[in-house]
Amino acid sequence: MSCYDGKYPCPVPEYALKGPQVEPEASFWNHCPQLRMVSIKELLDITDNPGEPGYFYPYPDPCTPEGAELIAKEFKELQDLASRRDDPCSLVNPGECPVLTESPCKPLEKLPFYFGCRAPISRLLNLTPPALGAVQVNRLPGQQVIRTGRGLARLFENETPGLTYRHTLDYLITTRNWSPPRQALVWAALDVAIASALQAAWYYKWLSPRPLTSRRPRPSEYAADHGVKFNVLYDRPDELNPMYITCPDARPCSPNPGFSPGTPRHPAYPSGHSTYAGAASTILAYFFGNDPTPAALTLGMASTTIGEELRNMADNIGTARMWGGVHWRSDHEAGLRLGQVVACLVLRQLSSICGGNFNLCPPMPAMVSQCKCRDTDVCKDDAPPPCKDLMIGAEKCQAGCAPCGESNVDVQDPCKPPPPADLASPETLDARSVQQGAV
Repeated sequence: MSCYDGKYPCPVPEYALKGPQVEPEASFWNHCPQLRMVSIKELLDITDNPGEPGYFYPYPDPCTPEGAELIAKEFKELQDLASRRDDPCSLVNPGECPVLTESPCKPLEKLPFYFGCRAPISRLLNLTPPALGAVQVNRLPGQQVIRTGRGLARLFENETPGLTYRHTLDYLITTRNWSPPRQALVWAALDVAIASALQAAWYYKWLSPRPLTSRRPRPSEYAADHGVKFNVLYDRPDELNPMYITCPDARPCSPNPGFSPGTPRHPAYPSGHSTYAGAASTILAYFFGNDPTPAALTLGMASTTIGEELRNMADNIGTARMWGGVHWRSDHEAGLRLGQVVACLVLRQLSSICGGNFNLCPPMPAMVSQCKCRDTDVCKDDAPPPCKDLMIGAEKCQAGCAPCGESNVDVQDPCKPPPPADLASPETLDARSVQQGAV
């Protein structure tokens, strides 16, 4: 059946190639578009609700003895990192490094402070081009890019937000036999999560009315207030401050003694880098978390999963800002948690497409030789679907749509474990699990 039967005066040849058809259902996904920026109401329903596991905890209170002691401990850690920036042996210190979530979307109930924890450098960073001045360029294929804390700080000092994750997805998506519309949807989910995460971070940096969640001073401000010398990693002002390029007269000639040119001009809590890293790692772990890390990136070392490497990368990005001296540990850990909440809200939007009949992680189709499809008997079941069938699917999709700007509340939330009776088996984990690669 043609889509234009009876509406065109002459018969027109119709596509009829047999073989594995490339996701005809994508023709009606846009009847129920769900991917959009996360709203502040959606976010605060979780992050401002103490009863939710994704609650956004206040930073330590400097007016209490306990808070002041904790802040002093955080500052001591930053001083220690500053003294070790060029020591390759100090780059990693797994110690008691936590798996911050039981699943990508279920943060630990209370924010821990894992002083000294520095996760292994993610092997996925070896997929990215080295940043100028950040790495030793003459290295063997697969050899670790980042060698020191200074190198890690430099790598993420000027990076466009999320660029490392785009390099990673560019590689990972080649491991899936997905249709172009599905690939584009995953790309869009990653970018929406990154943008929504940064907007969430900026809300808490500047606007939250809750005590001790906005306007937190930077470590350099703490150092100035306490008369302590503190070194912020910064020696390239022309690259970091566009004003210095466009307005030469604005270059400082007699800087304020307390001036810290390397510190970003926005409040510390939470770390924007950590927030977008938590969101991006959660999105990619949902789709690829159980995959083994490619042998080319492991160089004979112990095998890991993509989920583990994504978790490490999220920590690497946040601790890079600690190596630079511009963020507290609590900025980093709170940012990771906030990013995870944002990613979960994006995943829930995807789950709502077509009333919940959209499979986020379809099983890999059986490989069928195109040569075999020359035999009609082999490919008779793979003929293009009639337009009538697609129209029926489109009507069902449209009927299940949530109201504009909302997620379908009748759809199982991918951010929460399914009911016990409906738990996925290991065989179906890649298609349904929310346990992939805890971030």
